[in-house]
Amino acid sequence: MPRLSAPVAVVVSAALLASVGAGSYAAGTLVTSKQIKDGTIKVEDLSPKAVERLRGSVGPTGAAGPAGATGATGGQGARGVSSWDRIPSGQTVTGRESFFFTATAGGQVSSATLSLPARPTQPLVSGTNVFMAPGSPIGPFGTWNPSCSGSVAAPTAPAGWLCVYGEGTNVWTNPAGPYWSGERAVVIRATATTTGEISATLSWAYTAP
Repeated sequence: MPRLSAPVAVVVSAALLASVGAGSYAAGTLVTSKQIKDGTIKVEDLSPKAVERLRGSVGPTGAAGPAGATGATGGQGARGVSSWDRIPSGQTVTGRESFFFTATAGGQVSSATLSLPARPTQPLVSGTNVFMAPGSPIGPFGTWNPSCSGSVAAPTAPAGWLCVYGEGTNVWTNPAGPYWSGERAVVIRATATTTGEISATLSWAYTAP
């Protein structure tokens, strides 16, 4: 190892002592904010508790911003089913009708019309493709058929049929079937058994074959 001249050795020794002394001073002395240069302490240098204390309370909700620009016009939707169209094959449509009147004598009649929203594949004919669900509280109606297996709340129908479901008080329907039927509608009569309030609810389902 080369030997240093005396003046150089003294300077190096003094620098080492100053460095060690500064380190010992920093380790054993409290550092104040005056000794920290602004902008040198980062968030990751702080403890989690210190970071939590730096967080203020949630401020009030700001004012709503201005309305945005109107969006572009969307494309044209698909054409809906027209009342002049045929009901698509396999699709089931349903409906619900009710009537209420006060009979002053037994035998008085009221009626309700059940209309499909579009044209069926074949005209509606009682006993051919129009049937009443068996066991209806309303009473005899046209031709009862056990294939009408739904309910007033959830009507169903086999393909090609219109099934009618009914419930009511103090009524019975025409035993001969619907009073009138046409291409897309059925008129049903309810006859009072006695005087008093007459009420009936009819629901129906038609499934296109």
